[in-house]
Amino acid sequence: RLRELIGNAKQEAAREIMTEKLLDALLEKSTVNVPDAMWESIAERRLIEVIQEQRQKGKSLEEFAKESGMTVEEYAEAWREKARIHVQRALLVREVFAQEKMSLNNADLNKELVLMASEYEVKPEEMLNMLKKNEAVEELHFRAISRKVADFLIEHADASAPTGGKKASGSGKKKAPAE
Repeated sequence: RLRELIGNAKQEAAREIMTEKLLDALLEKSTVNVPDAMWESIAERRLIEVIQEQRQKGKSLEEFAKESGMTVEEYAEAWREKARIHVQRALLVREVFAQEKMSLNNADLNKELVLMASEYEVKPEEMLNMLKKNEAVEELHFRAISRKVADFLIEHADASAPTGGKKASGSGKKKAPAE
């Protein structure tokens, strides 16, 4: 049972890495343009969460950043860059989903709910209740969309491209509108 869990975790990690590489290759060819305000608020919110987490551990942000080999400014900048890329990828995922005329059904949502519940080590019913309570059911939908797009990208990846590049079937490169 433990080997199975470890094997599944390794497969999921490899899948995530592959998906990120495919999305990054698409981003290089796309026109995704993310307004600074869109990702800066995410970066700021995450930085506040890190500060709170570190205070609970009796540390300052300066100490935490230093442990990571950075100054506070470098740490904050790293989070801003991570947030920008995260938002760009999310917009690209939604664009691919729309351009490929994909849709979600109950089976997709149930599968994602079970995966999320497993991730949080709760029963699916509890996970759904938590999502509803926190008004975060959209997270379930986005994760299901992301999984469907990732499956599509992996299935249509050009494994012969030396750079790990990818071309989707149909219209070739994807372009996401500015939002």
